[in-house]
Amino acid sequence: MSQTSNSSSAPVTFSAAYKRIAQSERCDDVLACIAMIAGKTLQEVTAVAHSLGFAKHGPANMSESLIAKVAMLSAQLVTSNYKDFDTFEALPPLALLYVDYTDEMEIGRHVLWHRPSPVKGQESTITGAYIIDPGNWIEPKRQITQDFSHLRVDWFLSVHAAKPIPTKAKA
Repeated sequence: MSQTSNSSSAPVTFSAAYKRIAQSERCDDVLACIAMIAGKTLQEVTAVAHSLGFAKHGPANMSESLIAKVAMLSAQLVTSNYKDFDTFEALPPLALLYVDYTDEMEIGRHVLWHRPSPVKGQESTITGAYIIDPGNWIEPKRQITQDFSHLRVDWFLSVHAAKPIPTKAKA
């Protein structure tokens, strides 16, 4: 259970569907987010990224195509290209949000966005949505939260499970 504060109400208790994994280096935030969704360790997902050419040492930044490959090989996940952020209501149910971008450094960081599916017959809203922030410096009350007011979202990558490839029936 996570105690959080919604920007418009008193503290709310909810259960996150994903376990938070903290990033271990400055440039592995997106790998931590993929690990959360995949249910794998950060080390396992990082090994996949290294096998695809992600730098083991020094500064590194992951391209959209490398993020897509790591997500697919780690957990059969499909990611979109970066899309401009408009509103939280317009986000897909599962996404990697690119937040806190700075023009001077030309870099931001990723957090995991999840909006659970509504109960049958209910309209989809952001009421149950939350973010999981992999930042290892983030204060505990903001690690898993429904308060998004402290984040400046610039872009996002939608995430969904890959569709299984149909198999041919044996005659």
